[in-house]
Amino acid sequence: MPDDLIVQQGTTITLDDNPKGALEAARQVVQLKTFEDFFNHEIVSSRTALEQMINATKDATQIALTSKDTFSPMVNVRGTNRPDLRRFGNFAAASSEATAHEQSTFWRFIRAVPPERVAKLDMKASLSSAGLAHLSIIAKYLFRDLTIEQNATLLIKGKQQFISVNDILIKQRGRIVINGSGVRIKANSIQGDQFNPFLEPLGTTQRYVPHFILTGENHA
Repeated sequence: MPDDLIVQQGTTITLDDNPKGALEAARQVVQLKTFEDFFNHEIVSSRTALEQMINATKDATQIALTSKDTFSPMVNVRGTNRPDLRRFGNFAAASSEATAHEQSTFWRFIRAVPPERVAKLDMKASLSSAGLAHLSIIAKYLFRDLTIEQNATLLIKGKQQFISVNDILIKQRGRIVINGSGVRIKANSIQGDQFNPFLEPLGTTQRYVPHFILTGENHA
């Protein structure tokens, strides 16, 4: 059974890729074997949204490969030698069942699939056959309940963090701070004293609404 996480008053707890002590036991490393595992491991909240994103990828890729505008001018994906097929706009428009965060997360995986393999993708397709074996390992934190006391901070660091918890309570001036590219939190409920559900990126004055999935399910 998962343990509670309590961030004591005036303190900071950090969730990152190298947890220590009790936090290490709360972090689970799982391997995605098929595309269906995006739903099985709660990366995407519904099977319908996942199927729609797979089909949207196929359609967007087909459009890109048959349009002369795709390669005029030729632009590579930043940091790679792969041509940018300019597919994301069509992909997002055709996958409205998924949230913007789910689209962004899924796209980080699917864009690495060689275009010639995209047409064969479905829920049962393996990530290794799609050329994604190097991206198939993910980690997530699993807690029973999360409490952030007054003036306490939960700092979440890393490229992408997944957190699953039953109930969240954030007390006055408690906060969740993000220093990384994103976080996905699945919870039954979120409560707080004068609760203002924002994630605050470290080192900026901007605030962003976090990606919370409220399910009513209990994993404990």
